[in-house]
Amino acid sequence: MGLFKPAWRSDNTKKAEDAVRKITDQKMLEEIAKSDIWGYARAIAIRKLTNIQVVASIAIHHEYDRTGAVKNAANERFIELRQKDISSLTDQTELIAIAKNDQHWAVRKSAIERLNDPALAQELYVYNVTHRGIEAADAIDELTTQDALAQVITKVEDWRLYSKAFDKLTDQTILARIANT
Repeated sequence: MGLFKPAWRSDNTKKAEDAVRKITDQKMLEEIAKSDIWGYARAIAIRKLTNIQVVASIAIHHEYDRTGAVKNAANERFIELRQKDISSLTDQTELIAIAKNDQHWAVRKSAIERLNDPALAQELYVYNVTHRGIEAADAIDELTTQDALAQVITKVEDWRLYSKAFDKLTDQTILARIANT
């Protein structure tokens, strides 16, 4: 390296962070994300990366950062990039597999939203609530049919999920049937 170091390597964190915000070169951002001494500067670089493999590698292999900024940024950016990838998928079988099996609720939800069959989407929201529990509690917000809400109420054991679904249930016939079980 020459006599002057780049601004992103500054000992002044604010100056380093401001410099990283201006960088657009992906290789440079990758270098910063993997090796910079300032966690927040690394996090800024990670949020600008477009290569999902690089982001995944950082999420898994990041070095210690006392604030947690690097890990959080890498995890958030990974989810964003997965959602972006899903936005171009049309293969319904692949979308169903993602909707059932992906590690992240936000990614599973993105896959469900891409399905062509609304009934299947409702079924997968129910699946996520009953198989993923409180982590997928937001799936209850997506339930639009009374039958789907009834399925959740009869299948879940967590009172928070039960209560959330019960509050949305308005069909008196279904409510009576549940009360008699």
